[in-house]
Amino acid sequence: MNKVTSFLFMLGVMYTTTAQKVKKEAELYTKPGVRVLFTIPEGTEVYTRPLTDHWYMTSVEVMVRKAEISGHRIAQGASVFIGGKEIGVMPQQWDVSEVAEAMGRHRDKYRVIIEGYLFKTKIDESTKPETALEKVIGRKGNINAGISGWVSEFKPEKYVVSTGTVYVLRDKNRSLKGDAIRILLYMKGDNRLTTVVTLNHPLAARFKYTRTEEPFVYHFPFGKPSQDEWEEVEGLVLKFSPL
Repeated sequence: MNKVTSFLFMLGVMYTTTAQKVKKEAELYTKPGVRVLFTIPEGTEVYTRPLTDHWYMTSVEVMVRKAEISGHRIAQGASVFIGGKEIGVMPQQWDVSEVAEAMGRHRDKYRVIIEGYLFKTKIDESTKPETALEKVIGRKGNINAGISGWVSEFKPEKYVVSTGTVYVLRDKNRSLKGDAIRILLYMKGDNRLTTVVTLNHPLAARFKYTRTEEPFVYHFPFGKPSQDEWEEVEGLVLKFSPL
């Protein structure tokens, strides 16, 4: 187990899934096809686990009034809010693993992560950043223009380091404790794409060397890195992982 993996194990952040947006309005079920908890508005970003029998196990961050939650249990009939707008009422009591204070004008509410199930057609696959990145890297010739377009579309965090530029796209709605790295791009020197790191998602694109160190997959377009280069990339993943 390398130092990055050891660090993540200590934090308890083993991530194996992806975040996407819902298509149209999407009913979140308690179990596949059993009972609707509430309807998620079109365009809301959710966190999905791998597809199983046409259903995605899904988590989404919502808010509930403090008066309607006791400990980690949301009351039946509690109003559910996304983006400050009430989007439904809980049809039953529901336990959540995390509760955090909401800020600003929502101080009367708690933030929580609710897990349920979405049918496969409710997820907009075009919003998946890995798919878009595969298309960019799969193009012939210079890919820098495509990378710039990808950055403009998905708006990752940008960090300037001593050796280049790092872009970090994070997963949302998985935990209130901090968003994991979903994709990390390392542009070394004069904007040369040196490494792509993804979260348990091997990219089907032109890479000369790929290495998996759970929970990350490291992609190198110019071949196997030296030990110093490998440790440099590991250090970036560690630096930009949530504490």
